[in-house]
Amino acid sequence: MSPFQTTLVSTHNQEHGFGRRGTTWLKCQNALAFSLLFPFQLAPTLASLKLGNDVCQFIQSKYDFTVNIKWPNDIFFNGKKIGGIIANFIQTQDEGAWILAGIGLNLGRPSPSELEELSQLQAAYLTDSIVLNDEDDHQVALELAELITQQNETTEASILTEWKKNCSHIGRQVIILENDQVVSEGTFLNVGNQGQAIIKTFDRIQEVWSGTLRIRPIF
Repeated sequence: MSPFQTTLVSTHNQEHGFGRRGTTWLKCQNALAFSLLFPFQLAPTLASLKLGNDVCQFIQSKYDFTVNIKWPNDIFFNGKKIGGIIANFIQTQDEGAWILAGIGLNLGRPSPSELEELSQLQAAYLTDSIVLNDEDDHQVALELAELITQQNETTEASILTEWKKNCSHIGRQVIILENDQVVSEGTFLNVGNQGQAIIKTFDRIQEVWSGTLRIRPIF
């Protein structure tokens, strides 16, 4: 018997939010910030990819906007980051597998001071047309959580296929950094069957499992 049950915790106000490797995450007005604990039976490295797919599907179906994924776990709209995902794997004693996911999404217009701070962080928001009143952010978080946790026929192949459709930089020139050091530079070919980046460098095909990806501009 698992010691856990599927759990959602959302908040209207968040202080000291953080992203991958402790980077700052600002919870703005008209934004979502929530954590979700749910069972996951596939390779844990695929969880971020599945979550990214679910966010893209949710925003498309609820708000009629098409957003993209930047490897490994950022949500982009019109070339600007509007959301991020952190997925932590938990292995229980009964061999059950669980994911504790943190998701932040900037949906509507922030306050003027928040907008300035987002600009400094090179981030943005989805649209002026979304206004989250009172408990709206909790309700929207619940709707997205229900999509993430619904029991369907999700497979490794379906996650990878959908993620490639949502990715904005397949075939683009990229740089991947770890602790401000370049670990790979070349063409982003694909993701592997466990979510790793497949990069074609000048002399080989390289697999990269973690890091911060930057897309080279097209001139």
